[in-house]
Parts: sequence; structure tokens; C-alpha cells
Amino acid sequence: MTVDAGVATTREERKSRERRRTRVAAAAAVLTLFLMGSCAMAAAASMAPRIPVGTYVIGIDVGGLTRTEAEDTIARALAWESRRLTVAWASEGREVCESPLLEELGLHPDVDGTLKQVPTTVWWARTRPRLDVPLIVAVDEAGLAEAIASFGKAVEKPALDARLVVDDQDGVRIIGETVGRALDEDEFRRALVGSGKWDAFPGRVELPVVPVMPDLTESRLKALGIRKMIASYSTTLNKDKDRTDNIKIAALRLDGYMLAPGQVFSFNDVIGPRTADSGYKETPVYWRDEVKKGLGGGVCQLSTTLYNVALLANLEIVERHPHSLTVDYVPLGRDAAVSYGEVDLKFRNNTLSHLLIKAEVADNKVHVKLFGNLEVDQKVTISAQVLKKLDFTTETIVDPTLPSGQVQVRDGKPGYVVRAERLVYVNGTPAKKEVLGVSSYYPLKKQIKIGPGTPVTTAADQPARSAAQAEISRCGATRPAEIRPPVGTPGGVAPTT
Repeated sequence: MTVDAGVATTREERKSRERRRTRVAAAAAVLTLFLMGSCAMAAAASMAPRIPVGTYVIGIDVGGLTRTEAEDTIARALAWESRRLTVAWASEGREVCESPLLEELGLHPDVDGTLKQVPTTVWWARTRPRLDVPLIVAVDEAGLAEAIASFGKAVEKPALDARLVVDDQDGVRIIGETVGRALDEDEFRRALVGSGKWDAFPGRVELPVVPVMPDLTESRLKALGIRKMIASYSTTLNKDKDRTDNIKIAALRLDGYMLAPGQVFSFNDVIGPRTADSGYKETPVYWRDEVKKGLGGGVCQLSTTLYNVALLANLEIVERHPHSLTVDYVPLGRDAAVSYGEVDLKFRNNTLSHLLIKAEVADNKVHVKLFGNLEVDQKVTISAQVLKKLDFTTETIVDPTLPSGQVQVRDGKPGYVVRAERLVYVNGTPAKKEVLGVSSYYPLKKQIKIGPGTPVTTAADQPARSAAQAEISRCGATRPAEIRPPVGTPGGVAPTT
């Protein structure tokens, strides 16, 4: 079959026109769908909840805006990040000011919380009269607390107690108390946060302070009755530096101690344990009739000096122990050995006023002074009677550490049994005679150390070494609990200081 060429061409053209119409129809359909979606979105947007017209937040018009739009508008208008608050206070007679950012104080606007309180409406809703909404303040409690603490340190002034001062002439005077001050933190917080409204922030806040009263006032000190020095005593130190350091540590603890009327003083309670952690060093101590090394050697010289002050002030002696060997810094019968936990020195304040103890180590001496007030003019004398003298013995020791022919000699010292008495005069007249007790002291053996192979007769002819003589005069560590050994029985079976 033969097809005419013109007819074929017409068919192709018809098909081409149909395809074009189809594509146009499809494009039109897509465009229609797009426009419908845009209209729907626009309609939805126009119907989104909005803040009613006429609504203002601290004067900022947010009416007709969505919540997001309102937040942005308020943030731009406030510029709150740069807002500052002046804080002022007085210091040393002048005004001091600081101007921290509100953000540094832990304060910032709570826009979201504020807008949640504003009712929203849709576009076709009726508007209402003007509504002014306060802006809520959000508080960062941690930041605010840190800021308050910082200002508290700036304004703080500690209270100072009244105090007794003893001058170089042993005169007593009172320096009055100083009232301190502190920040009233609750009041300062209220001043900063206020009503919790942003527009209520003050531009300036004066730091509120409250007085801090001292514990001890001048009037209370005067009532203690400490008027003058009533007794003093001093003893001479030896050349042992470690021993002197031990005494200084103990004297620092004793210095300034105050004793109320009727109170019993305990040397061990006040001074505390004599340990290496407290700074005490090992020095010679007494152990029965021997001299050895022990912690805290020398502290007994302080207790002995204090004991003599208590005697001269006519205080009641509650507990006192003699050393096991004699000491050379105080007369016989007037020493007072101590050992923490075993042997103590105790006396009672039997006066009508408080007593102040002052102690120091100076000019190669141990000084102890007692301040108070006596109702009568009294004078106290102390005497001692030797009841028995105990001769020392001699022992010879072969010391393998010494070279042959070398000799070291430590002189012996006799022991004693001594009775001490106290006589009190009032207005020049004898008023009381008191036996203080009987003190017994071991004799210190004469000790001769010789090197191996040294003839004993040679050793006996050697002179005593001066260093050994100095050593036996040192104070020791601890002793047993007997207060006064019986007559003829030397006291001390443990080290004493």
C-alpha cells in the first residue's frame, strides 16, 4: 500500500502539538499546586498566635508581633548586656564605688517568662486597650551569691577585742575594743533584686552594713581586776641552744594565759605534749640518778620558774614534784619537775581577781611575771632546811669507744633531803607560816670512763671535765606521780624535764 507523503507529515505535526499541550498542562498543574501551598502557608502564618495590639513591655511596643518577634524586639531595645549598677560604700573616711554589669551580679531580663504571661490572639481577634507589662528579672543564684560574697569581703572589718598591755616598766594598761562591720547580705540581696521587675532596678545601691561586736570589751577587762604585777621570778639558762629552744616553745604557750579566781592552773594542760611535731628537741634529761637524752629537756626550768612565782604570790599549791637530781638554776627545795601525762605542776588562784601570766626567754634568762591585784600589802619569803646530805659514789666504766689511756671524768654531786617553808607577811607582820613539803634528791655518781687497757689508778687522778659538770645541771623529762617523796627517799624513777 502506498502512503501519500503529505498525509504522513500532517500526522506528525498533530502528535507534536498534543505532546506540547500535555507538557503545558503538567507545568500548569505544578504551578497551581505551588501557589496553593504558598497561599496555605501565608494563611497559616497570618493565623499564627500574636500579641494583641496595644501591648507594651516596659514601654516597648510588641503588639501584633509573634512571641519570637517580640523577643528579638525587646532584646534589641534593651541592650541589657551593657547595663551597669553603681555600688557604693565608705572606707577609711572616703566613698568607694564600683559599677559592675548586671550580668556580673547574676541578674538578666527574663523575656521569655515575661511574654508567657501575655495572652496571644489571632489576626481577626478584636484589639483591646493598651496593656503595659513589667519585664521580669531572672536571677542566677550562684552568680548573685558570688557577687554578694565579693562585696562582703570589700566592706568587712573584723572586730578587735580589748586587750591588756604590759609595758617595759611592768605597768598594766587597757587598749579599748574596736567594733567591726559586715555586709548585711539579706538586705543587699533585697536591694539588688527588689520587686523582681527590670524597670525597678535602682541606678545606685549603698552597701548595707551591720556592726560586729567584739567578744571582750574594755569594761569587761577592767572588771577582771588585773591592776599590777604581784610577783616575778627569773632563772639563768645554760649554753645548750636546743634546750633553750625547748623552753622558748613552752614559754610562748604560757605567755598571756589568764586564770580566773578559784581556777586551778595545770602546767601540762596549758603547755601540752612535748613532741617532735611541736618542735621540741632531744636534750639531756634526768632519769633517777642518771642523765640521758629525751624530748623536751629544759621545760622543767620554765615550770620551776613559774612555781616560784606562784610561791611568792602566796597562791595555793595543789601539786608539785621535785626532780630526781638537784638543779643549779634554783635553790634546793624550790624546783618543780613536770612530765606530760604523769607529773604536773598545779596551783589555785586564791585571789579575788583574775591573774595574767607573762613568760619570756630573754637576756639568757627565763622570766615569769604574774599580774593581778592584791587586797593587802603582802610579802612572801621562802626558806629551805637541809635535813640530810647523801654522799655520791664513784664508778669506773671501760668505754670501748675511747682510745687506750684516755680518761673522761664526770664529777659527782651529793643528794639531799630538804624541807621548804613559806612565810607570809601582811602589812609587815608575819601572818602565815607554811611547810611546802620535803624534797629528796638522788646523789649523782662520779663517773670515770676509761679506754681499754687504761690503769684504773690513772683514771682516778684525772681532773673532772668541765663539760660533764655543765651537763648534769641540765633539766630533764618525766618522773612518777609521787608528789613529795618521804624523807630520806630520793624522788624520781622516770625522766623529768
